[in-house]
Amino acid sequence: RTVVFKPYTCSELVAILRDRVGNVFDERALEFIGRKVSASSGDARRALELAANAVSKCIESLSEEEKRGQVHDDASIALVKCTHVMRAVREGSGRKTHDIIASQTTSCKILLCVAVQINCALFSSSQKPFIKMKSGFLLDMCKCAASAGLMENLDPADFLDLLETLGDAGLLMLGPDFREQRQRGDARNIGIKVDVQLEDVECALEQLFDEQPFFREVARNVEELVKRGRVLTVEE
Repeated sequence: RTVVFKPYTCSELVAILRDRVGNVFDERALEFIGRKVSASSGDARRALELAANAVSKCIESLSEEEKRGQVHDDASIALVKCTHVMRAVREGSGRKTHDIIASQTTSCKILLCVAVQINCALFSSSQKPFIKMKSGFLLDMCKCAASAGLMENLDPADFLDLLETLGDAGLLMLGPDFREQRQRGDARNIGIKVDVQLEDVECALEQLFDEQPFFREVARNVEELVKRGRVLTVEE
């Protein structure tokens, strides 16, 4: 007889992990694992496996003194950070997404960065999954980033080209009327949603942030704009 368990929610997975790992992980790392696994399978075994891989990445990053416990004497200090979890994801299930993003042009990476950062800022305040936004919202956020000197201005035609490229790469899901809207030059009323698991995109962008700090400045700028209420049009 087979017993089928319901998929665990993000909060349930975090509780399971917290009970198993104690203070070894910081809270942001646990929440990231919970979000990623609950969005795919909700399997606690997968969450524990990802946590174990993150521990391995943390150990690899420690100095010999840290491994011998000569640096962190406080047992309450969380050693495993979100960066270790992201590294484990990038080298596992998120490898394909990372490679796709790495192959994109700088302009495409910036646009994707802005879209993901909008979602992160909205998610942190509403605790909702990715909201389907109108392209005009994304275009306005790009204009704000450009006015801060973080990227070049995008005219509607260039913006539509970038959307199509990211759509063809499987990174953005565009509304069913995109082709028709593009022919009309309508850059403001296209439905947009990230088309791969958001956590995998975040992991790939986090590496970009480390390699090219410029992208982190774009992300900070957009996050600040969203927090200041520069939210124009979103769809549930």
